[in-house]
Amino acid sequence: MPINKSKETKKKPKLSLSLKRQIKKQNLHPPVLELLVVVINRGYGEEVGDFLEKLDVNLNIISFGSGTAPSNLANLFGLYNKEKEMVFAAIDLAESESILDKLEGKFLSEAKYAAIAFTIPLKSVTNQTMSVLA
Repeated sequence: MPINKSKETKKKPKLSLSLKRQIKKQNLHPPVLELLVVVINRGYGEEVGDFLEKLDVNLNIISFGSGTAPSNLANLFGLYNKEKEMVFAAIDLAESESILDKLEGKFLSEAKYAAIAFTIPLKSVTNQTMSVLA
């Protein structure tokens, strides 16, 4: 019996019913942005920022940081350099997985960068804020 293969469509993130009510009540825009955070060895933050600009992520903020893990734990994970840079960027929710994959291929898989990356959904963006960002 042949299997019906339909074209895959991009799944939109599902919103909970309570979040939908909150969005309507507070004039919020449905979540479409995420905050991308990349923590990387000091000296490589600008390289990450330049890489993100090539991916059309143009709003990047780079900040210095310092690791806080105890040295025995840090050494266990190969994190010898505690001096870090943090790169923050607002990215499109639909593009976040693709951007994380590209970051992994370039930075996260190489030991010299000792980098991690993650995203945080931005749920409290108002319609007025979105009109400024668009």
